[in-house]
Amino acid sequence: MHPLILLDRLRRSFLSDARHAQLLFLGGFLSYGWFALDWHTDWARYGMTLAAALGTQALGMAITRQPVSSLKSALITGLGLCLLLKTGQPWVAGLAAGIAIGSKFLIRYRGKHLFNPANLGVVATVLPGLAWVSPGQWGSGPVLIFLIGGAGLLVLTCASRLDTAGAFLGTYAGLMALWQVGYLGWPWDHWLHSLSGGALLLFAFFMITDPMTTPNARLPRMGWAAAIAVVACYLQVRHYVQAAPILVLSVFSILVPLLDRYWPASRFDWTTRSLQPNHTLPPVSTFSPTA
Repeated sequence: MHPLILLDRLRRSFLSDARHAQLLFLGGFLSYGWFALDWHTDWARYGMTLAAALGTQALGMAITRQPVSSLKSALITGLGLCLLLKTGQPWVAGLAAGIAIGSKFLIRYRGKHLFNPANLGVVATVLPGLAWVSPGQWGSGPVLIFLIGGAGLLVLTCASRLDTAGAFLGTYAGLMALWQVGYLGWPWDHWLHSLSGGALLLFAFFMITDPMTTPNARLPRMGWAAAIAVVACYLQVRHYVQAAPILVLSVFSILVPLLDRYWPASRFDWTTRSLQPNHTLPPVSTFSPTA
């Protein structure tokens, strides 16, 4: 087979599913933490998280006869937990991953899982004090902001959830500006620093925007995301609640079926989405062995 044809087929395969980009970027973030931030000491936690996520998904697949491609979603959830959840006990990381993936099969409404899997796994272990979310583990350098923000924008544009991230971040940033700059009189660079944490950007671009657990219709979805930002800001500035957006999302997830009922719209399906405009791919003949 001609190398150009092989490369074209690999390209088409990658672009055929937006989850491939999520896997690439989340894996890249974990690699960045591993090599640049010395996260390699947590190798047991990462291994337990990914093994539990994939193992639970495989068990669910065997029972429900889901396609093998659903392992991609489980791996995305596992990588998200690796990036957000901190614990000194690997078994807690495995528990979080098991709860996250198990909820997809056990907690459903009208064929749609109710909670964001990674979000539920984090909340189920953070509330009892078994784990925590470390907002500062990423740092806030401009390179990291560009990496997370740019990758998130790409993935969300493909998954049609850029509006959700915009509604959340716009509302959150505006309220923080009113509080920190307008009320407290802090400088603008402090406000910018509070918005540049890796945990917040990962939440905005890869958790609250999960197309399978957000409202189907655009306007209700944006209002839902903005409401999460309002409550999260209140809990953070008035009650100093760590990881407030993650906790608020777990509660607001129960509103999604109600919003879908009163504002019906087509349900998102990963199998019909690609990274190409209009979800079309060029023919293989684009690259000819004789070209």
